[in-house]
Order: sequence, then C-alpha cells, then structure tokens
Amino acid sequence: MSQPEPAVASARPYPPIQAAEPNRRYASMLLQDIASSRGEMTAVYQYLYQHWILETAESELAHLLARIAKVEMQHLDILGKLVVLLGGNPICRTNPCSCSTAWNGNMLQYTGSRRQLLAHNMSLELAAVNDYRTQAELIRDPCVSAILIRLAEDEEIHYQLFRSLLGAGK
Repeated sequence: MSQPEPAVASARPYPPIQAAEPNRRYASMLLQDIASSRGEMTAVYQYLYQHWILETAESELAHLLARIAKVEMQHLDILGKLVVLLGGNPICRTNPCSCSTAWNGNMLQYTGSRRQLLAHNMSLELAAVNDYRTQAELIRDPCVSAILIRLAEDEEIHYQLFRSLLGAGK
C-alpha cells in the first residue's frame, strides 16, 4: 500500500477574499507579494521549472513541486483579487509608481543541484511566512490580515516539506 501524499496546504479554508475598504497603500504592499523576487510569481515559476527539470530523474520530488506550484498559483490569484478590492492594479511590478523592474525570469534560481534547490526553496518559503505575518500585523484591515495569516500557514507547510527533504537527503 502506498503512503498518502503529504499535505501541501493547510486544511483550514481560506477566509473570504474581501477588504473592509479600499486602501491603495495596502494594495501597493501586496504587489511585493505578487511580483518581487520572493513573490508568488517567482514561486510558481521556480517550482514549475524545477518540476520540469526533475520530472524524469526524481519524479516524486517533481510531483511534489508541481503540487506546491498549484498552491502558489492560488495564492497569486487571491493576492491579485485583493489588490483590486483595495483599489490597486495587480500589475506584475513591485512598485507601479517607480521605474522598478517588472517581474522577469532573471528572478529565478536555475540550478539542477537537489541540495541547492531545496535550500533555495526553503529560503523563499521562510521569507514568505515572515512577510505575510509582518504584513498581517501592519495592515489594519481584519479581512486582509486574516487572508495573509492563512497564506502564511501554507508557506510554513512548504518550508517544513523542503526542510524535511533537505534533512533527509532524499
């Protein structure tokens, strides 16, 4: 009998996607979560890339990465909707008022080393956990803060999965 797949998301449902009122400053804060080098766009593409390059040699890890990428895509969708509700424009740029660079593939780490990619993924997930929790404290909208706390729960699960794989040397 095969073992059940590990959970890649919290069992707790996501809170409703809503904001108490528009707040462009909050919307701008969330753009970092969408398009920065540590944001959800990066996580989605990073994990898909790793899935593609590992699919033949390490099919179990590749499958796990694809499952995590789907959770990250859901996060991206939630954040985009929140930005709109907060009165912002969910463009793929961390700061729409400056000449900042739009999200691009140079934000990824292209490595084939299992150890390096697991360590890098751990750092991405830990940063996401910390960023979401910090933002949840800074944002005075209980609806938005509840969503950020829930997103952090998924990121913590991802961090623990990568940490376990790195520690096990599998």
